[in-house]
Amino acid sequence: MKASRCPKRWEKSYNKLQPHIREIVDRKLEFFDKDNRHSSLRIAEVANNLYRIWINTNFRVLGYKDANEMVWFWTGPHGEYEKIKKQWRSKRHSLA
Repeated sequence: MKASRCPKRWEKSYNKLQPHIREIVDRKLEFFDKDNRHSSLRIAEVANNLYRIWINTNFRVLGYKDANEMVWFWTGPHGEYEKIKKQWRSKRHSLA
């Protein structure tokens, strides 16, 4: 499966991360590009067409499938992840 990033939203969330968290995010997304079933990703569909990659206890990456492509649009702390997941369930189209 191909992967891309939603430029504006991704960059905004990614740039807020501390450098050592960015390194982990980058490594996880490299794993996804090579093998989207890599066990360290802990990828799961958490809402209708909303997927998350587990970065560590405190951080997640979020994306959605568009045809045969995964579009990553956000990365950040678990608290914000929970808010986005809740919003996605109520009105998905305005979030990505």
